[in-house]
Amino acid sequence: MNDTLSATQIYHFLRKWLIVHSDFLANPLYIAGDSYSGKIVPIVVQEISDGIDAGHKPRMNLKGYMLGNPVTDDKIDQNSKIQFAYLNALITYEIYKSAKKNCKGDYVNVDPGNYLCKADLQNISACTGNVNGGNIYEPKCSFVSPKPTRLSPRDGSVVEDEEDYLDLLFLPAQPAPKLWCRVNFCTCLQYTFP
Repeated sequence: MNDTLSATQIYHFLRKWLIVHSDFLANPLYIAGDSYSGKIVPIVVQEISDGIDAGHKPRMNLKGYMLGNPVTDDKIDQNSKIQFAYLNALITYEIYKSAKKNCKGDYVNVDPGNYLCKADLQNISACTGNVNGGNIYEPKCSFVSPKPTRLSPRDGSVVEDEEDYLDLLFLPAQPAPKLWCRVNFCTCLQYTFP
């Protein structure tokens, strides 16, 4: 229904779980999450902390919390991407300086008539369009493909023509090429070997 209700439900679940599994009561408790949980985890931690202060049983052994690449405030999150891109050498100083001047630090709520800002944002997009937003040091991987691709068992190249693919069926199978991507389990490549 909403983030506050979700956090309250998580807190009540944890209390009930610890009642049933009391062997874990003495263990240190760390609450962690990433992405959208950047909005929920702090609320859960506050609920636990308030419960400890109020003497709720079972008493949780809260030690801390962690957030990875968290969503916090949409405007701040989105606006900070431009400075992040500059500080990580994804865009030049000139592009950053121009965008900062023309967009006045607001890269989200851009006045449709502000053509200079829009042009700067297009330049930034051209520089960062192929960058993995979750981790700039990893390749950007596709999650969806309009048509599964067949790979040649000979050399791992993409086989476009079905007849060419059928000719390759009589070759000895080769291992599939290793994809360096955190989302290998989601890859859209279809390996079909004899």
